[in-house]
Amino acid sequence: MDRDGRYAVTGSDDKTVRVWEVATGKLLRTIRLPAGPGNVGKVFAVALSPDGTTIAAGGWTKGVAGEEQIYLFDRAGGRMTGRLGGLPDAVFHLAFSPNGDRLAATLASGGLRLYRRNAGGASASPFPPPATGWRWGLTIRRR
Repeated sequence: MDRDGRYAVTGSDDKTVRVWEVATGKLLRTIRLPAGPGNVGKVFAVALSPDGTTIAAGGWTKGVAGEEQIYLFDRAGGRMTGRLGGLPDAVFHLAFSPNGDRLAATLASGGLRLYRRNAGGASASPFPPPATGWRWGLTIRRR
């Protein structure tokens, strides 16, 4: 949900992200992630930026270790605005920081990834294809 409580997002095993208007419960938009056979494309985690402009979605996006991704979408239009790739495992949880400049992702294998939006909009991401304006910051693995 955004900080003003206007919008909420949900993700599903049916390989979609849905945007809801909280006050009315109305479905505003359905976003379909790139999907493949079986589990590929199932959405396990979604987050909405505090200002309500950006949706992050992850899950079992590729089905190949080292190629999992977090997709970023514009909430108003549903357009994909970027991808954060190179993840070693499926994404289980996503959360934006209160000011929206950071995104945290936990992985099925127990890892944690933190991303920060670059002030200048340029990407310093080491992962192809980079999501414009975001860069990877830290990985912590459970032993």
